[in-house]
Amino acid sequence: MSTTEDRIASARAGIDLASRQGAEVDARNGESNGITKTYIELERLDETGLSAADGWSPSASTSTSAAPSARLLQLTASRPRTPSPTPSQLPNRPRAHSEPLLLLGVTPQPDSHLTSLVEVDNVIQPLTLAKSQLNLNLIDFLLPREIRLYVLFCLVESCKEDWEKEVLAGKWRGDRSTARWVGERRGWREVVKVGRVSRSWHSLSLDGQLWADFSLMRQLGGADIGCSPSSLTRLFCSIGTFLKSLDLRGLTALRDDVLIMLVEEAVQGLDGGRRTALEKLDLSGCFELSSISIDHLLAHSPDLTAVNLCGLPGVQSSTLGLLMSLTCLASLDIARCPSISPSEIVPRLAQLPNPKTLKSLRIGCVGIASLSDLRRFSNLETLDISHSKFLTDAALADLVTVIPTRRSNDTEETLPVVQLLSSQMSTIDVGDSKYILPWRHLNLTGCRLLTDRSFHHLRHSLPNLSILEAAQIGPSLRSSGLVKFLENAHHLVMLDLEDAGELEDSVLKVLTPATRGAKESNDPGAKLRRINISACGSLTDEAIWDFVQKAPVLEVLEADGTQITETTSKAFIRAMRSREVPVEGARLSIGDNRQVGRRFQKEVAGVSRTREGQRGFWAAPFGYHDELPLAECDRQKVVVRSFCSDLAVDAADLIRRTRPPPGFGSLKDTSRAGRMARRRALQDMMRGGEDVSRGSCIVS
Repeated sequence: MSTTEDRIASARAGIDLASRQGAEVDARNGESNGITKTYIELERLDETGLSAADGWSPSASTSTSAAPSARLLQLTASRPRTPSPTPSQLPNRPRAHSEPLLLLGVTPQPDSHLTSLVEVDNVIQPLTLAKSQLNLNLIDFLLPREIRLYVLFCLVESCKEDWEKEVLAGKWRGDRSTARWVGERRGWREVVKVGRVSRSWHSLSLDGQLWADFSLMRQLGGADIGCSPSSLTRLFCSIGTFLKSLDLRGLTALRDDVLIMLVEEAVQGLDGGRRTALEKLDLSGCFELSSISIDHLLAHSPDLTAVNLCGLPGVQSSTLGLLMSLTCLASLDIARCPSISPSEIVPRLAQLPNPKTLKSLRIGCVGIASLSDLRRFSNLETLDISHSKFLTDAALADLVTVIPTRRSNDTEETLPVVQLLSSQMSTIDVGDSKYILPWRHLNLTGCRLLTDRSFHHLRHSLPNLSILEAAQIGPSLRSSGLVKFLENAHHLVMLDLEDAGELEDSVLKVLTPATRGAKESNDPGAKLRRINISACGSLTDEAIWDFVQKAPVLEVLEADGTQITETTSKAFIRAMRSREVPVEGARLSIGDNRQVGRRFQKEVAGVSRTREGQRGFWAAPFGYHDELPLAECDRQKVVVRSFCSDLAVDAADLIRRTRPPPGFGSLKDTSRAGRMARRRALQDMMRGGEDVSRGSCIVS
């Protein structure tokens, strides 16, 4: 008889018999509860049917010929000959691998039963079993590994959401804000704690799919927690080939052998062991690394798109050659690398196989002298060539000037060209055609050989520029060429002109909108949010006041060592508080100024703060005062930095130090002594300096 009902009955009888045999084996092994510890596996019947070794005994009403035609998803019990493995005996998985769904089609029922699916002659039939027949670890054997990993990921997200709710509710302040393990860092710490439960959970907590975007600061709390090389080795061995982003900023103890081991673990299983899956790399601050380990990592990571090797002495000529072989490079930072020769950087950049992908290039403090090869990067948006001591006006003029004999180069045809009219040209112009560069952020800080002629050459070539850093150039930066440049800078958001002592009021006038509060105007300063004119002593208070009154979106004004007065400073604070949308993080810096004294500091004490305080464990050494009256972490208040504000911070720090320590006594018992101690400390501090009721300045 080969009907479907008989085959299902035979399957039930076989499972019952196997369950009883497993219970007898467990009883002989000392199991007092008598519950069968079964493990589920997916098997397919062969042509000869189930053997007796599998614990299968067909019933009398079922013929043996029924087995070959049936394909059964069988729930096998513990076998008498070989005891079933326990979870601790399961093979340990050092890195993530997808596991098959071990219990296919089995769902818990409300009436304490389990339902399995039996497939007979291509027909799926339900098979209900009593739950007492199976004692399963539902987390490890019912859920797929991907679901278990998603549970740990949700644990991290829940910790992050709880922290964000505390921040919005205003509870994350004071001593509580200095805790290290909060938010996402707390979530990753809980994931590591989960790994202490069992071996299987340990393997799950170190799964490479969770740690694919590894960040030492975001996940482990920073480099100062003392990560040992052995801990990093175990973690990197678990991540393996899943590693896509590696951020080890500030890990000064990182050695070459650990980084080489990471590469060896990450290349296994990908393209025959010749490449890793890394896309982002940040090793800034890892000063112990040599060129051997850095080159080994770059040689096996051809898919890198962002590389930060800022300040590493191990970056040498061979490292540059490997960097220029990357085909998808979009961001490169090799600034302040002392072992790089200035004469080989720009020629090496010309060897980049796909120049159109590069969008950010930072090569400051290297000392380059030529920029002509940068025309190949038609999509470059950020360029940092700060502190290039050999960079001159001629180099910038050669960069943007179109020479007809040089237009045959295909790499330069990608840049658009603007034709200057005769009325737009001057005597210092080299040619009548200029390249239009796509740069949005240009950093020329510390290039002491540059003058305002450089900006005269660039005035038609940077129409999309939004950030210009031209600090510490010195008195050679004058107003004539800079004014011509700013007239065409309609998208400028940030401008840094610190230490340009020869600038005149015409620079601020060209940035001042024609009408007050005209946000939609096309004036050069209509979108300016931050400006630094510190040490520009030639700028008058009238020009600064007019600019502050009419700048519609100005948020940060740094005017140390200028002629700004208390009236202009108050006008800036009123402008920040009178906006339709409250401005958060506004800042006014007026240090080294004789026109602003202690009286101004008292008048604006209720609406300003002395420092731009931050909440976090990284801000604990600075000792920000989160409580009143200073409230340095309140972003609704304007930051006012001056000589008198620094005195207020010193006084608050002294008061904090003279408070009675915990356990000394109640405030009621020691209030008089505390007041007297603080008064004596303040008198001692004031006795050593001048009268702070008058205007003061720092003379250096």
